[in-house]
Amino acid sequence: MTINTSVRMIRVEWDIEGGYDAEDFPRGQPSPVDLGLPNPVEIPDFIMDEYQVEMDLDFDGSAAQVISDYLANAYGFTHFGWDWTDKEE
Repeated sequence: MTINTSVRMIRVEWDIEGGYDAEDFPRGQPSPVDLGLPNPVEIPDFIMDEYQVEMDLDFDGSAAQVISDYLANAYGFTHFGWDWTDKEE
């Protein structure tokens, strides 16, 4: 299965629980934006290439994990899920 590689944006539901110093946010839990987490996120070419290889091998779960690993490595946070989007906001 080939994806539309022109769609390289994803919406992320960031998991920020415990990923910040509460003393830095005395008014309560910060938002992902407060922590510098983008939304949507543009996926770089090299990650899209790896994603496509996994999709071509029919390893759907492995393909999704490529994106998840990228998010964790690039931003230092995990997530509850993500979806493709063609909108930049």
